[in-house]
Amino acid sequence: MNTVATNALSAWAGNARTKDHLSNKGDDNFATTLASISSHISKRQFEKASNLIARLDEDDAIVKKLKQALEDAKLAQKLEEQRRSESEALKKVRTAVENAREAEKERARQKIEQIKQEIAMLMMMARINPKAVARRLAQLSKELAAAVKAYGSASTPSSTSTGMGGGSMVSSTGDTSDGQTQAVSTGGTVTVSGANSVPTSSQGEEGKNNPSQDSAQGQTEEKEKQKAELMGITQKQAEQLSRTQEDRDFMNEVRKVKGQLKALIELVKRQLELEEKGKDNDDVKSAEKSLRDVDTELSNIQSDVLTVQLSVNLSV
Repeated sequence: MNTVATNALSAWAGNARTKDHLSNKGDDNFATTLASISSHISKRQFEKASNLIARLDEDDAIVKKLKQALEDAKLAQKLEEQRRSESEALKKVRTAVENAREAEKERARQKIEQIKQEIAMLMMMARINPKAVARRLAQLSKELAAAVKAYGSASTPSSTSTGMGGGSMVSSTGDTSDGQTQAVSTGGTVTVSGANSVPTSSQGEEGKNNPSQDSAQGQTEEKEKQKAELMGITQKQAEQLSRTQEDRDFMNEVRKVKGQLKALIELVKRQLELEEKGKDNDDVKSAEKSLRDVDTELSNIQSDVLTVQLSVNLSV
């Protein structure tokens, strides 16, 4: 492609007969085509082409249009670099958000393990000092509810992460650039700011004489594009399903710990009823309330898991 652009510009500038011939074929088409090709060549070739054009006749109509087209191409390159920079920045933000969420979920898992270990020790003290055990059970139940709530908040996708799926952020500049690249490589049409779509000159008469070949090549590229998009969707689905399985495992572990706490609370409750002659214990009531809060938070996580599962099933 670089050779095509360089040769075309050199031939146009250095050969008056070639220039006259191209002018007869259509000034607008030629200028537009060269500008389109120049927008995709390397920076070094781009500068070489710009310097070449600068030495041409300022009064030539084709030169004026080509210079304007190259200025548009420079602006498009600048906007594309800016878009890529913003995209990289957003990716870093998404990564930071994901890392923070995973860290929060890991802290919740560790808290569950700590509660499990402490329950084992409290079991041995339930009959010896039920009042102290009840006080600690109230605290542990509250900590369990807080851990489950924190995990649920971290499991819910944020607007930053869900709005930045791979390949979904494409600006108008990016779309135009991609379209131009495909058009130049396939001999189709190219679009330049301020110009209509026109046939490329990189393949000359060959592109006109072989429409079936161009069509077949275009279909192949379209299939490859669709295949890439499908693979991207599949990967995203796999990541979502992996997270939902982690959430299910967490919920199962929480239910086990909650069951252990509930059993220990019942044991302490009976022991206190014997010692305090049926008087209600505030710590026991607080612990029971916290366990109900655990059920509420588990229901919220379960709802999020089902939502993700339904979304994946509908997209298949």
